[in-house]
Amino acid sequence: SLDAGRIDPEWEGVVIPISRYPCSRRAIETGEIVIAASLDDEILGESGRFSLERWGYQSQLSMPLVAGGRVIGLVELSDYVPRDFSKDLDLIFGLGRVAAQALENARLFEQVERRSRILNELVEIGTFASTCHDFDTVLRHVAERLLRTLEAANCDIYQADGEGLRCVASFDRSGFDEEAVGRLLDVGTYPTIARTMSTGQVLVVSGPDDPQLSERERD
Repeated sequence: SLDAGRIDPEWEGVVIPISRYPCSRRAIETGEIVIAASLDDEILGESGRFSLERWGYQSQLSMPLVAGGRVIGLVELSDYVPRDFSKDLDLIFGLGRVAAQALENARLFEQVERRSRILNELVEIGTFASTCHDFDTVLRHVAERLLRTLEAANCDIYQADGEGLRCVASFDRSGFDEEAVGRLLDVGTYPTIARTMSTGQVLVVSGPDDPQLSERERD
């Protein structure tokens, strides 16, 4: 974030609720540049106008950063005077492409780093499991490393026995949950898990509205 020629570090890392900013929202939804040349521009609406006035701005340009046919970022230009930015669009387009490529390169680099980190972790877990002969210790180690490597919120490991699925290790961001160990998971309450057990296929639930879930599982 650059304001009046100075870097504004307070904005770095701030998450912007796009629903409050009409220009930004339309730019992301359409993949096209959106311009509010003055505070009277109808695209702003009441919320967008209030946002600009709050900082003393009178015009705004929102340009989506596109890579691989999808929006991966956004450039916001604001000015203290009414302005349609028409004379500078070629420059804005060009620099926008550079910014989009930089973001995409950073994303790809992060993916490579992440894959490498996960593969290294798998090797280390495998080595530990092959040298440690204590069943409980191995499972606790696996649960902890999975959670930390994938930056997840919770990791439970169950073992199938004659009574059903019994928890043998549980780890979340607070540490190990000893109370959970030994509990039976009522598979009848979770038909999606029951189907997964019967087919041996990996099950991924992407969110509360995933159609794979029953109403009770969703609750």
